Amino acid sequence: MNRDILVFTVAILILQSVNIYSQNKETPIPSQQDLGEILTLEKCIDLALANNHSIKISEKKLAEARGKRQEAFGGFLPSLSVSASHTRLSDVASIDMPAMLLQPEGGIGSPVRFYGYETFSYKMGTEENYLGKLTLTQPLFTWGKIRIGNKYAILNYELTQEEYCKVKNEVVFNVKKSFYYVLLAQEFLKIAEEGVEVLEKHYQAIQGFYDEGKVSTVDVSRVNVQVVNAKTRKIKAINGLKLAKKGLFNLINQPENKNWQIQGKLEFKSQEVDLEKSFKVALENRPEVKQLDIREKIVGSFLKLARAENRPNLAFVANYQYQKPYYFENIWKDNWNATVAMTFPLFNGFSNWGKIKQAKAQIGQVEIGRDQLEKGLMLEVEKVYLDLEESRERIDAQMENVKAAKENLDAIQRRYEKGLVSDLDLRDTQLALTQAEIEYSQALFDYNVALAGLDKAIGK
Repeated sequence: MNRDILVFTVAILILQSVNIYSQNKETPIPSQQDLGEILTLEKCIDLALANNHSIKISEKKLAEARGKRQEAFGGFLPSLSVSASHTRLSDVASIDMPAMLLQPEGGIGSPVRFYGYETFSYKMGTEENYLGKLTLTQPLFTWGKIRIGNKYAILNYELTQEEYCKVKNEVVFNVKKSFYYVLLAQEFLKIAEEGVEVLEKHYQAIQGFYDEGKVSTVDVSRVNVQVVNAKTRKIKAINGLKLAKKGLFNLINQPENKNWQIQGKLEFKSQEVDLEKSFKVALENRPEVKQLDIREKIVGSFLKLARAENRPNLAFVANYQYQKPYYFENIWKDNWNATVAMTFPLFNGFSNWGKIKQAKAQIGQVEIGRDQLEKGLMLEVEKVYLDLEESRERIDAQMENVKAAKENLDAIQRRYEKGLVSDLDLRDTQLALTQAEIEYSQALFDYNVALAGLDKAIGK
């Protein structure tokens, strides 16, 4: 296992050798066009906020909640509807009435002669019937049902807004973490590339010692194996960087084939954190806490609405009609009517009592959920705080470790060139430096991720 670590970590050692090497080489400066478009952390966050799929879905949900709020407000306003109909009757009802036929024989006071009966028929309408109707309905008093429903829609919109903020915070955190992971993968690839170069130079040097009879074939073979393993580590580092970039591009919803140039560096920016203050800020700012406050109001509105279902409703209804026939006259004529109507639910099978019980149970759930959420947030903040402190201490320790390892390597290299130390001593020193460099880079990554986690934990 130490041999595998050596092959992978020796790459970091190149940071010493390559610096000397690169001083003697003139490297052309690539143009901005050759590098491609630069991606900084801030730009990645902006792209994610504009293009991330989760944020787009949340925006659509916000638009949906906005529409529901408008729908609920419409309950305060009158509704106006128009209808028209044409009815053809196959048979028109009629009334048959018998009438006596009388004929007076003389003047006034003379007897009247009876001739018999004759039947007269009266139709109760016409075959063709037309009706145009305009209806206006305005709720006058609903015992707060419309008002409560409108309040519920407003609270639901606010709840969706907080969910949108929650999604944004999560996306920003994930973008930061992915961006830092790309930087770490770039460092590991750089270490792997430099490790291959260092080992190849070492192989050439030990081959020269072998030609001079200073080392055995076993030593040469051992270094050759290390070179092959280092190249394998480089391949893995390349694949790791590709996967890291894929994850980042997926979050910012950008094509992978675009010539992006990721620009950034894992740095240590000291930040003092007050744990108690962070607890307080998290309880004030986290969208989850605000959502719970809103849910408590929603459940309260639901309880009021359930109780109002047993109360009467009062509404005003007005109709304007234009019709033919008008009663029994086959003419076009208009008319209107206005009504104030009251409805009072007397019995609905106890379903409303069930709604009231549901609302009371939901209130209890919110109270329990609040306690659970607060404890969870405190645990999250404390974990991030401990991660920060741990990574800070690791950075300080590894910084000193890297410095000491570099000094040791310089000394061992000079002694190795003079034949005063063995090849094993040189490899052990290289391994120590490489391991220190890797641990330092990993500590920087963990520290920056912990800082991003702190921002998320306190709802910043």
